[in-house]
Amino acid sequence: MSYRISILTLAVIATFSIRAQHDLMLYNLPGVGQSIYVNPAHAPHDGIHIGLPFMSSTSIHHTNSILNPSQLFANAEGRVEFQTEDFLDRIAERNELGLDMASDIFSIGIPIKGNYFSFSLRDKVSAGITFPGDMLKFPFTGNGNFLETEGVLDFSELSVQVNHYAEFAVGWQKVFADKFYLGSRVKYFAGKENITTSNNTLQWITDQTDYSWTVEGDVQIQSSGVGNLLDSIDGNSLLENGQIGKYLLGGGNSGMGLDLGFGMQMNERLDWGISIIDLGYIRWTQNNQNYTGIGEDVAFSGIEITEAFIQEGGSFSDSLSAALEGLGESLQESFNVDENTDAYTSFLNTRLYGSVGYRLFKKAKSSGKANLVLHTELQNGIRFPSMALSYVHTLADRISLSASYAAIDKDFKNIGVGLSIKGGPIVFYATMDNVLWLNMSKVKLDSASESISYPSYSQVATMHFGMNIALASKSKTDSSQPRLD
Repeated sequence: MSYRISILTLAVIATFSIRAQHDLMLYNLPGVGQSIYVNPAHAPHDGIHIGLPFMSSTSIHHTNSILNPSQLFANAEGRVEFQTEDFLDRIAERNELGLDMASDIFSIGIPIKGNYFSFSLRDKVSAGITFPGDMLKFPFTGNGNFLETEGVLDFSELSVQVNHYAEFAVGWQKVFADKFYLGSRVKYFAGKENITTSNNTLQWITDQTDYSWTVEGDVQIQSSGVGNLLDSIDGNSLLENGQIGKYLLGGGNSGMGLDLGFGMQMNERLDWGISIIDLGYIRWTQNNQNYTGIGEDVAFSGIEITEAFIQEGGSFSDSLSAALEGLGESLQESFNVDENTDAYTSFLNTRLYGSVGYRLFKKAKSSGKANLVLHTELQNGIRFPSMALSYVHTLADRISLSASYAAIDKDFKNIGVGLSIKGGPIVFYATMDNVLWLNMSKVKLDSASESISYPSYSQVATMHFGMNIALASKSKTDSSQPRLD
C-alpha cells in the first residue's frame, strides 16, 4: 500500500523517543547465553559460551504510539487520504516514538565448580522525544481552540532524551540445592553522549480577547559529548579515526549498575523467576553544556499589518520577513537562559521481570513448555507494563522454536516468534516480539519523491539476533546442573 503525507505532517510525527528493550521472547529461549541480559539467574551451565565479536548480539527496539499507517490512512474515491480526525482522536497526553539499539562487542561465559561466571562488553544507544498531546494537536487546531483548551497549551510533557554508553559487565550465577537459582551482574558504564531534559513547566497561553499570547515556565536541558555526536554524524567519529580505546572508555564519564535475578524449580514441571535489570546511573562530567530557562514570561501581541507596514520600495513578503526577523530578535532578548558546564547524573530506565513456566511434556527427543512473562519499565517515575504468553518447543536439545502473544505498552496486536539452532559449536538465535512489524507501507513526502517503507503496524517491536560459540563442559558437575528452560 502506498501513502502520501505532507512534509509538515511528517516533521510533526517522525521523531524518536528513548525506551529500553523488552526482549520478552529472549527471556525463555533455551541455549542462548544472552538470556542473562534479562535474568542473570538464567545462565547456561552446560558449557563455555563465547560471543563472536560484533556478531553475538544485536538488538533493536522501536516504539511508536503516534504514526500507524494502517490506522491513519484510508482509500477514498481512488486516492489515499490522511485521516486527520482519527489522528487527533489517538493523541494521548504523552506520545512517543522510540529507537533503542545494543550490540555486543565481546562476551564470554564459563562454568566453574557449580558456578557460572560471565563477562560482556556492549555498546548501547537510545535517542528520542516525548511529545505532549497539545503540541501534536497544535498544527491542526491552532492555539485559539478555547472550547477545548481554554487558551492554555500544556507543553510540560515535552522531553528529549539521548543516551550512548559502553557497558562492561561481570556476572555470577549459582544453583543451590538443585532448585534455587541466584544470579547477578555488576556493571561499569563509560558514558559517551547524553542529552536530558527535566523540570519542564512550559505553557503557551493565548488571551481569549485579543489573541495575544504568553509563553511561561522553565525547562532544563543537560548535555554531554554533543560535539562527539555531531562528529559521528559528519563521519568524523573517534572509531573512524582509529581512537578505539577512547571510544570504548567514553572520555571520562562513568557510572555503575546492577542486575539481579532469582529463580526456583518447584518440581519437574513448574518453575518461576524474577529479575531487576539496569538499576544504575552515569555521572556526566566531561564536555558538558547545560541550559536552564525561560525563567520569565515571554509575551507577544502579534504583528500589526497596515498600509505603513510595507516598506517603501519593497514587497509585502520582504516587509513580513523583516518584521519576523525583528520579532525573533526581540523574543531572543526576552528569553532568560542560563548556560553552564556543571556535572550532572542521569539514571537508566530500570526494568522488572517476573515469569512462570510449566513444562507440558518431555520426551526423549522433544519437549514443550508454556511460559508467562510480566515486564515493567520505570521511566522518569512512569511505569510501562507488558505481558507475554509463549510456547517453546525443543527438538533434540538442538533446535528451539517459540511463539508468543503479547500486550506491550497498551498495544494488544503483538505476535512474536523465536528460534535457536545449534550446529556443532555454533548457536544461532533470532527473536522478534511483533512479526506484524514486517508488514510495510510506502509513505511519500510528495509526488516527486521516492516512497519510504515503514511498518503498517508500528506501535512496538523488538528484534534480537546473533551467533555464539558453545563448547561442551568437561566437568560432569557443571554439565549436569539443572536449567530453567
